Amino acid sequence: MATERLKKAADELTSNGFATVWEYERQIAAGRVVRKPLLVDDAQFQQDHPEHPLARDNRFARIDAAGELLDLARSDPSTFSPAVMNKLHLAVFDCCAAVRESLAKALFFIGDPASLKTLQTLVDREAESRLVRRAAVMAAERIQTLKNPPADVKRCVVVASDDFRLLDELYGAAYELDGHVLLASPDTPDVIVYGGCVKVIDREFLGRKAWESFCAYLRECNEPVGDGPDEEVAAWLQDIGPDETPLLIIDNASEDFSQPEAAAGEVVWMGKSAACLIASVAQQTLRGEDIDLCAAVDGVNRRHSC
Repeated sequence: MATERLKKAADELTSNGFATVWEYERQIAAGRVVRKPLLVDDAQFQQDHPEHPLARDNRFARIDAAGELLDLARSDPSTFSPAVMNKLHLAVFDCCAAVRESLAKALFFIGDPASLKTLQTLVDREAESRLVRRAAVMAAERIQTLKNPPADVKRCVVVASDDFRLLDELYGAAYELDGHVLLASPDTPDVIVYGGCVKVIDREFLGRKAWESFCAYLRECNEPVGDGPDEEVAAWLQDIGPDETPLLIIDNASEDFSQPEAAAGEVVWMGKSAACLIASVAQQTLRGEDIDLCAAVDGVNRRHSC
């Protein structure tokens, strides 16, 4: 079912009057289409120019398709085939900024190294939308980090969330301190494998199985008892020692998931909507400081009063 949704959405992207930013400009220069004004009656423009790349029906069909692909990239990035990726790499230059933004975010979650050149071109040439450029910068940075993992895990913030506003805040906070963000994908052991100065976790995004595996990992690290794991895993756990990484739990699913009772580091429960505060706390850990929520709030207030 997901594969069918994926193919249908990808096909919708490159039909419905699709034109890249450059093709749109060429069509205008050749007199084949008019430039759509910024302020215009959308319904009237649709009636007057139904085949236009930015006519309401064409534009909304591509926006919906891009949104569908973003949802699929968030939930299961592994389903994107090379053929679909080729279409995304073309459609990310759509003449509609809303399409470009959704697809740049989709490329962020997919994390395919083959997207890097496309994203760098988008960063260099995006002149209309700050949001599109920011999403492309984050996607390119994520791929670079996947290709060349940071050597110092204490300079990394691990996050399991698909909230792009939160991700944007965390990337900005880490950048200010020469740090990095590592995205833990859902239904994978990333949240265990990735080391960091703090782990920001939305358990609903991460998935029940991955969260339970993480809790089991914490028990083995911090409360080794009984026969324990097999010899190879036991040796690995002995090498890494107790895991004292602070945890920021940002979901509201306390009754639906196990508690991280074996966590040796501080556990802080925060609402995912408090993106600025979460980023401020992450900066404390990047600086090697203990978590101080009052100081983090003061930092947010000072930052937003400037």
